[in-house]
Amino acid sequence: MVKNTTVRRASVLMGPRRVGKTVMLYHTIAQLISDGVSPQKILYASIETPIYNNISLDALFTMAKKATGDKDSNGWYIFFDEIQYLKEWEVHLKTLVDVYHHTKFIASGSAAAALKFKSNESGAGRFTDFMLPPLTFHEFIHLKNLGALIKADTINWKGNIAIFFIDDKHHRVKQTFYKLCELWWLS
Repeated sequence: MVKNTTVRRASVLMGPRRVGKTVMLYHTIAQLISDGVSPQKILYASIETPIYNNISLDALFTMAKKATGDKDSNGWYIFFDEIQYLKEWEVHLKTLVDVYHHTKFIASGSAAAALKFKSNESGAGRFTDFMLPPLTFHEFIHLKNLGALIKADTINWKGNIAIFFIDDKHHRVKQTFYKLCELWWLS
């Protein structure tokens, strides 16, 4: 969806805090560069940064073009992180989508309910919303390559078979979980 600039829609990534939205944006930017997109055609702006709070999204884009010396608005990839910090962000983003036909706009935000409401109301037909939920414990274990710590099992309850996961090495699972929680709280 990001790479396709022929679709005249902004992508809006929503989800709770610390779920990985910003990291996903960083990975997307790295992939674009890896795919041959010039870094001079990519803008990343964290709107929660105080100096960006009261600047329109169009003004940020204009400043980026001026800073790179590129007056051509085509082929840019614009990332606005934590967009909910800009008052009336949906109007700003809708205007950008309407004006810059060959530029891709990607936004992220944490206030999912408010973002979704404003996105549906003002961005109808111009925004594609994506919800990034928190990981389940099973997904977390898988991503940390700790699958050896749990194993799948089944239970038959009144003729219905259900799959569930049990910790094969309870002490090691608990120890790993506490260690990761400690790291998370300290970061």
